[in-house]
Amino acid sequence: MHAEKYNQLYAIERTVTTLPAHSLLHIGIGHTIIMTNRYKLDPTVRVFCNMGTNGIDGSASTFMGHCAVSKELCFLMIGDLSFFYDMNALWNQNYGANIRILLLNNEGGEIFHTLPGMDKSSRSREFITAEHYTTAKGWAEERGFIYMKVTGEEELEEAMQPFTSPETRMQPMLLEVFTDKEKDTTLLREYYHGLKNK
Repeated sequence: MHAEKYNQLYAIERTVTTLPAHSLLHIGIGHTIIMTNRYKLDPTVRVFCNMGTNGIDGSASTFMGHCAVSKELCFLMIGDLSFFYDMNALWNQNYGANIRILLLNNEGGEIFHTLPGMDKSSRSREFITAEHYTTAKGWAEERGFIYMKVTGEEELEEAMQPFTSPETRMQPMLLEVFTDKEKDTTLLREYYHGLKNK
């Protein structure tokens, strides 16, 4: 499956395939790990993953700690629930301008809706996928990050150049990509269904 239209898979693909050489990539839990494996990385890029408890806590904290002791450009691809659970990691002031966070925000843990039976409960969005309408803008800017908001393909293309360029090391950056949760869920289901049929 090729992510041709604007969605989380497309944002992951554009980031992974444009990472500069000798950079670090941290991947949050969820479909970011699964989908990143579909693309060929520059062999000099070092990749790290941190599960944390139940897959959400600690990913951002681990990343920020790694950035503090690294001179390389450091990237984090993380989902909204993982980020907001651990966003106090940005409170640490011992970091430089080598930080790049790709925050994939589809207003909840939509990966859970790819599981059988999830749509049978009327309360699943409230208690399992934790549907929300939160943005990282205020928190990121308060912490001194350059904040970029993306809601479409053209905006993503424009943001990718400064986000992945080794030349833009003025401040840490947070790129928040907003996508449609229903489209993301449909694409994930199609992807997993395709794997079963191979």
